[in-house]
Amino acid sequence: QKEEDKEIKEQEKQANKEEKQRKKEEEKMLKDQEKLRKKQEKEQKKSDEKAMKEELKGMKEEEKQEKKDEEWLDKDDKQIEKKLKKKDKELSKEDEKAMKEELKGMKEEEEQEKKDEKWLNKEAKEHEKKA
Repeated sequence: QKEEDKEIKEQEKQANKEEKQRKKEEEKMLKDQEKLRKKQEKEQKKSDEKAMKEELKGMKEEEKQEKKDEEWLDKDDKQIEKKLKKKDKELSKEDEKAMKEELKGMKEEEEQEKKDEKWLNKEAKEHEKKA
């Protein structure tokens, strides 16, 4: 019986030892998993930061390009405006010239009408004299 008790105690001792070992390994595995998880989070954070920096860089370049395009468009608009003003000036000169020509024509017409009226009056007087 003593031998049996001793054997049972030895088996219990062995079982406790194995249980302790198993718990120890389980804890180590959990710690390793936690370490790995933290490492992956850190890498992910780094990767996210890098991606955000790249995106920011891209946005800044895009902004720069938009600014350049805007400046170019403003410059283009100014040139177009300049051309339009020049064209307007030319057109108003042409209009002025045309109006002067028209005025000249009207004056000539008026003078001709006066001459015709004088001639008609003269003719009428001569006709009266004859009559």
